[in-house]
Amino acid sequence: EINEKSTVEEIVDGWTSELNILARAFGEKASCLRDWDVEVLRNRGALLALEAEGRRSLAAHASLERQLSLLETRQAEVNAALESIEAHAERMLRDDAAAASGWDAGARERDALYEESERVADRLVSVETGLRTAIEAWNAARSGGSGDSDGGAVASAERVLNHQLSALLWLDSKSRELAGRVEAALTTAR
Repeated sequence: EINEKSTVEEIVDGWTSELNILARAFGEKASCLRDWDVEVLRNRGALLALEAEGRRSLAAHASLERQLSLLETRQAEVNAALESIEAHAERMLRDDAAAASGWDAGARERDALYEESERVADRLVSVETGLRTAIEAWNAARSGGSGDSDGGAVASAERVLNHQLSALLWLDSKSRELAGRVEAALTTAR
C-alpha cells in the first residue's frame, strides 16, 4: 500500500515482496501446468495406441465377418447337397421296396419271428435270473437253521422250484436253438 509517509525504498521493497510472492505462485502454477501437460501427452499416446488397436480390431472383425459369411455359404451348400443325397436315397429305397415287395413278404415274416424269439429269450433270461436269486435266497434261509428236516412243505417247494428252473433252462436252450435257426435262415436268404 502506498501512502504519503512511505518512502520510495519502502514502496519498491513492497513491490519486490509482492512480485516475489506472485513469481512463486506463478512458478507453482507453471509447474502444475507442466505436470498436466506431461499427463496429457502420456494420455494422448495411450489414446493413439488405443485408436490403433481399435482399427486393428475393426479390420479383424471385418475379416471374421467375411470368413463367417463364407462358412455360412459353404454350410448352405453342404446342407443342400445332403438333402439331395437324402432324397435320392429315399427314392432308391422306395424303388427297391417296390421291386422287392413280391418276394420280400417271407423275409419280413422271418425278421418278425427272429425279433419275437429274441424278446422271448430276453424275458426267459430275466425270469431265470429272478428264479436263481430266489432259490439261492431260499437255500440260504433253509441252511440257516429252519429246522425242517422232515421233507415237508419246504422240501416240496424246493422240488417245485427246481422243476420250474429245469423247465426254464430247457425253454432257454430251445429258444437259443430257434434263434440260431432263424439267424441261419436270414443269412441264407440274404
